[in-house]
Amino acid sequence: MMGDDTTAAGFLLLSVQELAVGVRTEQGQAAFYIGELYQRVMQKLIAVALRNVADCDTAEDIAHEVFVDKVVVRHLSEYSDGNFMGWLCTCVQNRCKSYHKSAVQRREQLTDDASLDGRRGDLQAASPEVEALNDLAFQWAWERFDQEASDL
Repeated sequence: MMGDDTTAAGFLLLSVQELAVGVRTEQGQAAFYIGELYQRVMQKLIAVALRNVADCDTAEDIAHEVFVDKVVVRHLSEYSDGNFMGWLCTCVQNRCKSYHKSAVQRREQLTDDASLDGRRGDLQAASPEVEALNDLAFQWAWERFDQEASDL
């Protein structure tokens, strides 16, 4: 783009849309474009995420993950010309929806695991036969261990 002395000043004159185009086209200076783009859009992305999740840390994590995934790693390969900020904000909203879906699935899994553990405990406590078999197996294993230890 420009010489090293005027590069920073040149980035200040570019719009967010032009910075996004620069990330895709200027591979040699992509780091400069990405850094300037990060400074300009991150607060807005966090605000969008905060509208969708209640926790500030989670919102910041989601916004950062989207920026890194879409801009840094993929160099905007999924972005087609148009409103860059609108596209990036939509990506953040979609990631928030995915976060909520996975949170619901985690809660359901924990509930299922807890109910299964409760049922297993009920079956074992309710069955004297199972307790007797466990006691016999333990007693046999202990006697075997004691015998082998004394043989040494």
